[in-house]
Amino acid sequence: MNNNLGFYEWNEGNSILVKFVTLFSTGNVEILHLLDSKYAGFKIFDAPFSPRALYLISLGGILNIFVEDLPQLLIQVNYVKLFFF
Repeated sequence: MNNNLGFYEWNEGNSILVKFVTLFSTGNVEILHLLDSKYAGFKIFDAPFSPRALYLISLGGILNIFVEDLPQLLIQVNYVKLFFF
């Protein structure tokens, strides 16, 4: 945040939204893209993320697949094989 003055200024004006989105993004990092979605043209959803921040958010989403979704799929497949075959 120190290197991106635009985001720092945006964050000062929208700190309540940032706190809520940060809280909810602990479960899924992709929710952070809500801040830069430009939803309905509102300035509040126009966070000026740096390219590095966008890269890290995307990388977190990919890692989330391997940490959360893939093990869940393997458990479900194992459950189906155990009870139905």
